[in-house]
Amino acid sequence: MRARLGVMSAVVLSAALAGSSCGDSTPSPAAPSASPAPAATPAPPAVTARPGIPVQLVGVWNLGLRLTEVTGAGCVADTLRAQMEEAATYSLSITDTGLVTIASPSDGLSCRFTAEADGDDGFKVYGFYSCAGEPRIFRCADGTQYRFISFGQDITGRLAGSQIGGTWTVDWYEIPDDRSYVFVKAQFTGTR
Repeated sequence: MRARLGVMSAVVLSAALAGSSCGDSTPSPAAPSASPAPAATPAPPAVTARPGIPVQLVGVWNLGLRLTEVTGAGCVADTLRAQMEEAATYSLSITDTGLVTIASPSDGLSCRFTAEADGDDGFKVYGFYSCAGEPRIFRCADGTQYRFISFGQDITGRLAGSQIGGTWTVDWYEIPDDRSYVFVKAQFTGTR
């Protein structure tokens, strides 16, 4: 709409300049006393989150998730490394509008994303998302607690037969002062 108003203003301004050229002795016509009613603006089209999510992905999936990579230093990274390859249970919900929710029933973590289709059998999400259940409290072996929030998250999923598989990466930052950073990568597979 803003572009259309800019073009209309330019057209009106050009017409005004053309009618007032130098040396023109022809008197200008009087301006009309009432301006015409503006044309009705058509309603914008309905917007969906991300059309095109493959229909075979839509629904709720029961996932087994395993940490496969942990980058960072300190006891939080060490604690997460100790959990690598241990299976954790998650759920993955995908709507036809592209809303993807991955959640852990054991600790209340729930992350929502707006995904886009990735071919005929997949989805992808890249960006900065936060999750319900944050900040996360990490307790190290010595009892020290640290508070972390997720900063960047990427998640991809692809259908293979009747199963879904994918990768979820999360950048975690300690709050309030970003003293620590941990990057975590996990692989998941699941069925309905």
